[in-house]
Amino acid sequence: MIVISLADMRAHLGLTDDFGADDDVLIVNKVAAATAHVEAAAGLSFDDFETVDAVPADLKEAIRMLAAHLYENREASIVGVSASAIPFGFDDLVRPHRAEWF
Repeated sequence: MIVISLADMRAHLGLTDDFGADDDVLIVNKVAAATAHVEAAAGLSFDDFETVDAVPADLKEAIRMLAAHLYENREASIVGVSASAIPFGFDDLVRPHRAEWF
């Protein structure tokens, strides 16, 4: 199931129609990777939800956050800058939905 549309992700990234569609394939790929990561991190499948509207808003936001991060940081490392995790970030959004395995 496609949880985050291209239009939704473009809006999240602040990309207007003036920006053009050059990065659309890249954005779709980043959303797909982020969606798969959220599914793995939470131990769930979005296909199990009946509709996109049934997917919790915090999981949708986690996908947007991760896809934006992947879009803005296309390499595996950064050099010469300081980076830190955003408080109440990805893990905090996904944690309540994680499947418990014993």
